[in-house]
Amino acid sequence: MGPAHGRSRSSWPLRGCGPPLVRRGRFARTDGVFGLARHRWAWGFIDQGFSSVSNFGLTLLAARLLGPRGLGVVVVGFALYLVALSFQRTLISQPLVISSSTRTSSDRSNSTACSVTVTLLLGLTAAILLAGFGWLLGGTVGHGLVMIGPWLVPALLQDHWRAVLFRDQRGMAAAVNDGVWILGMIVSLPLAWWLHTTGAVIACWGAGAALGAGLGVLQTKVPMAAPTAAWEWWRRVAWPMGRWLASEGTVYLVISQSTLFVLVGILGTAPIGGYRAVATIFAPLTLLRPAVALPGLPAMTSVVSSSEREGRRTAAKWSAALAALTATYVLLLATRRHQLLVLAFGPSFGRFAGLVLPIGIEEIFNALGIGFSLFLKASRQGKPILWSTAIGETSTLIAASVLAIRYGLSGAAWGMTAAAALECAAVLYFSLMTSTRRAPEQETGIAH
Repeated sequence: MGPAHGRSRSSWPLRGCGPPLVRRGRFARTDGVFGLARHRWAWGFIDQGFSSVSNFGLTLLAARLLGPRGLGVVVVGFALYLVALSFQRTLISQPLVISSSTRTSSDRSNSTACSVTVTLLLGLTAAILLAGFGWLLGGTVGHGLVMIGPWLVPALLQDHWRAVLFRDQRGMAAAVNDGVWILGMIVSLPLAWWLHTTGAVIACWGAGAALGAGLGVLQTKVPMAAPTAAWEWWRRVAWPMGRWLASEGTVYLVISQSTLFVLVGILGTAPIGGYRAVATIFAPLTLLRPAVALPGLPAMTSVVSSSEREGRRTAAKWSAALAALTATYVLLLATRRHQLLVLAFGPSFGRFAGLVLPIGIEEIFNALGIGFSLFLKASRQGKPILWSTAIGETSTLIAASVLAIRYGLSGAAWGMTAAAALECAAVLYFSLMTSTRRAPEQETGIAH
């Protein structure tokens, strides 16, 4: 299944960032929250679609203007940006949404201000490290890293605004923000096309990020917090949950990449290429988790704050709906799997059509766990989240490798499916057996 998603800011000389005792006025009725999340999902899908377009636009532009070698440089830089983005989401954005969704407007504003400052500091640190590493590395790749470094700050901030806007029930504003990113790229495109350089291509993408980050400031009207207050908020509010989410993301990254290299060693690159081609036709399903998590996490947090039992019921409803949607897509795809593969990738890929079934079933198990994964996050169950991912990824590595040795690519695919079922079972088990943790500020009675 892998980790799910999140992002956010406030102002100040006199007020602290940590939220006071829990206040639950805005989302008192859980039925209303379920209906709210359902209606916000549409904006979640639109927003995630726009985000995917901007990322694809960078790849397409680099391929057309720079060729395979230039594209490789951009891909390396973009991959490191994704690492920074993962830590920003798990250490800042998601903890912000979980800790502030049920609070008053002023409380949310204070917490958001702190999160903005921490996001900017993280982005600045990552930019300096990336640019420094690129300078030391030298060559074409090093130059590309230096070029992408300065754009990390606006890119991370823009992504953070998305989480804040969805938390505040402003899905349309978040979608507009991501749409403005695309607009910024379109406006910058002629200059990139004229210069034909790595820096110009990256700047085209970065200009869109900067435009979205600037628009987010206007949309939220949240100023920055003082660095000392922001640190205190992060240490006392964000870190207790963020450490588990960041650990989960790290486990997922390390073990999933290890699985890839092990399978390449066992099967070779051609079968892995075929598997990747089949997985690509399931691409629309990859939008499910982030598109649902953006509006779903704040809504689930509101439900859980009122009733743990109702949170589980809501998780079951969401998971069932997403699993049904995924199953429908898989069934429709299965009826024309051979034709689709040949049409999209050529006749040589038709022999991989048999992989549609195991990959499709794996996607159904992944969808079945989304609602309960959000429940665990909303109820601050960091350790079960980490354990679920560790169980799923470790079993994937073992099952896929063992079955690949005995049955080839088909065995590896079914091994991944079995691992997805095991991870789904772990998520369901932890969701049903664990009790909601109280927020740190509730336990200590912090007043501000």
